[in-house]
Amino acid sequence: MSSWIALVLGIMFAIFLGNPYEGKSGNLTSNLLKTSVVGIGFGYPLSAITELSASSFYFVIIFIIIAIVVGAFLTKLFAVDNKIGDMISSGTAICGASAIAAIASAIKASEKQISIALGTVFILSASGLILFPIIGNSLQLSQEQFGVWAGLTIHDTASAIGAALDFDKGFEKDIAEKVTTIIKLAKVIFIVPLVFLGALL
Repeated sequence: MSSWIALVLGIMFAIFLGNPYEGKSGNLTSNLLKTSVVGIGFGYPLSAITELSASSFYFVIIFIIIAIVVGAFLTKLFAVDNKIGDMISSGTAICGASAIAAIASAIKASEKQISIALGTVFILSASGLILFPIIGNSLQLSQEQFGVWAGLTIHDTASAIGAALDFDKGFEKDIAEKVTTIIKLAKVIFIVPLVFLGALL
């Protein structure tokens, strides 16, 4: 089953059947997100980042800086709440919901602000999961090119890897998935300085 089909089925399930534990899950969401951020640190083998080329690592740094700067500019341009803008920019620059959960504590964002930021990033990640493999095939990208592109620009780690898996179909080796995962691992490292910067500002 394609990743995007699983996503669409999950959305339909939530819309038509609802959440039977809405009250309980709502109270747990904040703590679960923070716990998940810690869990990510145990799940990622940082040794895998050594496989990242120097040029790709420079791409990661440049992308993060550009995403945060452009995010700050758009926040002011469209008069978006500063904390919401900071969280969306952080989620875009690094790794979606995980970065939002981490930065939310540092800037003391409210549940409403967190929900808006998470919803925005989820919509963008879901769009990337569905559209990126189609665009990648249309542009005839190589697996490595697609992996770098998806790893840099799709917000959420799961969506980026899902898009790479869909793109890998028809190829002998899962190169796109591997490259995407390594790029995402490199980006996750920058959660720590981002949280310190958010707390300082």
